[in-house]
Amino acid sequence: MELEKLPQLILDLTEKVKTLEDRIDQLTKVEPVEAPISLKEASTFLGLSEATVYQKCSKRIIPYCKTGKRLSFFKSELADFVKSNNRKVYA
Repeated sequence: MELEKLPQLILDLTEKVKTLEDRIDQLTKVEPVEAPISLKEASTFLGLSEATVYQKCSKRIIPYCKTGKRLSFFKSELADFVKSNNRKVYA
């Protein structure tokens, strides 16, 4: 009589193992860390001169980080900045 329940018990156990594997995968998933870029790379990305980027940083228009005397930027923040300042142009 217990042998009749064995296939269902194995199926239940398999589902529980799969659920545990999914939870472990969620807990161990690590988001990649975005590397900062330099002033030169930021100016190329934005299509502006380095002087213009520096000026906009000093006016706190462009998002940046400062380590000592060196400015650094994150592409995702620069892209958000460009998107938020994008105006529609109608021809």
